[in-house]
Amino acid sequence: MMRAPVWATPLPAAIDSLGKASEALELLFGEGLTFGQSGQYLIVYTPGEACGCLACNRDVYRVRAVAGEDSMFEHDQMMFLCPDCGDKNCSQAKNHRQLCDKDAEELLAPKELRPGVSATTTPEAIERLESNYGEDD
Repeated sequence: MMRAPVWATPLPAAIDSLGKASEALELLFGEGLTFGQSGQYLIVYTPGEACGCLACNRDVYRVRAVAGEDSMFEHDQMMFLCPDCGDKNCSQAKNHRQLCDKDAEELLAPKELRPGVSATTTPEAIERLESNYGEDD
């Protein structure tokens, strides 16, 4: 499961207010919350794997906006790459819930054009794709 940003506060932040906020967030989201920094903001995330897709980064900027940020243009200057194929135009670079375009081509090709697994796709990758396809994180 991918982690999601749930709260932000501008830095520097008072330690006592962070402690109170952390206790409240643990009540709401459970244990295992992680902290990260985005610009001049401390971001609290739910447990899970970090993601670098455009959709998740937009969520970070939405949380920062709630915390009082007035500029939302920083993510427009970033390039988001697919973790599997490295293509910036791949569907998975825009949203981690999408299947990588290169793998989708292989999986959707007629069986006579793909005899099992291609040389570029490992069985583990196909198993991961089939298990993650359509998963709502």
